[in-house]
Amino acid sequence: NLIPRVISEYRLEPISVDELTFHNYFQGCAMAVHQSVAEEYLKINNPYLPHDWMLSLIAASKNELYFWNEPLFDYRIHADNTIGLPQSSRFEFFNRIKNMNTLYNRTIVIKQSKEVLETLEINYPELMTENRKQQLQFTKENLKLIEYKKIIPLIGQFSNPFYHQYKSKFGQIMDLIYCITH
Repeated sequence: NLIPRVISEYRLEPISVDELTFHNYFQGCAMAVHQSVAEEYLKINNPYLPHDWMLSLIAASKNELYFWNEPLFDYRIHADNTIGLPQSSRFEFFNRIKNMNTLYNRTIVIKQSKEVLETLEINYPELMTENRKQQLQFTKENLKLIEYKKIIPLIGQFSNPFYHQYKSKFGQIMDLIYCITH
């Protein structure tokens, strides 16, 4: 349920590069990777991205990334998970709000998207459409505005369509709260 569009169950659905510039939807443990994609991964200049995101990006750049919508394994959460969903507690809501008001949490999604776009720019310049160039410019500006707590220009970005693709209205308000309180 991470992909932000409806995909029928038991259907093979192509995934585009554009979808991967906003979020990594696929865990490496849930992938089947063609040898040519794996070989390209080993050759590529990838200073930023997790392996599963980069593998997805390579496959999508060749129009060879597909999602099969069927649960095929259980994801077990335990105390020693390196990455995973948080354990619930009665203080979870307050901890979540507190954690959202950090520079890391206010910028991580847009920072990762910037890294995807920069990786495309370096390794697949032919895929840097005008829209992706504008998206990259937006990510750079947004990161600076939040880091330097520029409230008025940040509010000016609220009308930018890219902002709505990254964050909800609540996320935008949290960006403002971060800038005001830090």
